[in-house]
Amino acid sequence: MAVPKKRTPKSKTRSRKSQWMRKALKQLQKARTLAGRLAARQDQMQPTQMQPTQMQPN
Repeated sequence: MAVPKKRTPKSKTRSRKSQWMRKALKQLQKARTLAGRLAARQDQMQPTQMQPTQMQPN
């Protein structure tokens, strides 16, 4: 005969959820840091644009 399973306590559920959220936030911080580094690197690689007033006549 089938017997219903015991209910998981709220504290255990909340604990697991908070652990998952901590991991997710850590991954988010890593992704943002990496994106910032890549953006800064890409900015360095692009040639600087000269303003028309800074151009020297030939």
